[in-house]
Amino acid sequence: GMLVLSALLLCSLLKIRSLVSTLLSSFLFSLANVVLTCTLAGFFHQLSNRNLFILIHLIILVCLYLYWKKKGSPALLNVKVAWASLGQFFKRIFRSRELLILFCVVCASALFQFVLILVMPPNTHDSMTTHLSRVGYWLQNNSYFPFNIHNAKDIYYPFNPAFEVLWTIVLLGNDMLVEISQYLALFICAFSIYGFSRLLHLSEKNAFFNALIFFSFPIIVMQATTTQTDLFVAAIISCAFYFLALAFQQKEQKFLALSALAIALALGSKQTAFFLLPGYLLTFLAL
Repeated sequence: GMLVLSALLLCSLLKIRSLVSTLLSSFLFSLANVVLTCTLAGFFHQLSNRNLFILIHLIILVCLYLYWKKKGSPALLNVKVAWASLGQFFKRIFRSRELLILFCVVCASALFQFVLILVMPPNTHDSMTTHLSRVGYWLQNNSYFPFNIHNAKDIYYPFNPAFEVLWTIVLLGNDMLVEISQYLALFICAFSIYGFSRLLHLSEKNAFFNALIFFSFPIIVMQATTTQTDLFVAAIISCAFYFLALAFQQKEQKFLALSALAIALALGSKQTAFFLLPGYLLTFLAL
């Protein structure tokens, strides 16, 4: 709740109005909040201290709230209006029976994936040998500082996705939802695809179809229920390119800042993110 409120306050301060931009920026703000919290806690050897996590989130929220009040309490996201506009959107979209059928299949698939997360323990090779093993060591030793291990990946892999996993374990007290960051990344990617398609002037139906197609790729469906990091990084990168294009379309520097935040978070999540930099630079120059 504190993560969501902090993100919405930041969206309000930046005057982010569209629903897609609000969702994607809230994802980035919440991710950055968790990364900052885990970084501070681990530095002081308190990485398994639930109360400290809550305290840091609370301090961030209170500071943002006070600054928000100082700036005249700019309008927050109106949930009632957003819900009404979403209802109108679905009414327009589902005039196409084919899109409605595809949407129902995708929803059933997403629901089944969530059930899998709840009932199946993580069991992929990478999760057992790297992504979860180092989180377990961090929790036992209350810090992320380097340690002796035969698997060097536990040391040199970037921390951000592991922080997300650790955060859920610390706050819940169990590993029931360790895959949830990958699962949520599936939706973030889809929202980014829809938003980017609209920036390219595709119709609502075409943009929605693009997002649903992404949901149906087998590799995407299978990644979403693991503690691996590829889908997580893809979500952050998709946000980076969406906000880059939005910045030039609307001539707003705040979206360039959001794109930069996404790049920073991506580079702190997986080494493959470095491969996006040439393409990102070329896109920047082209725009």
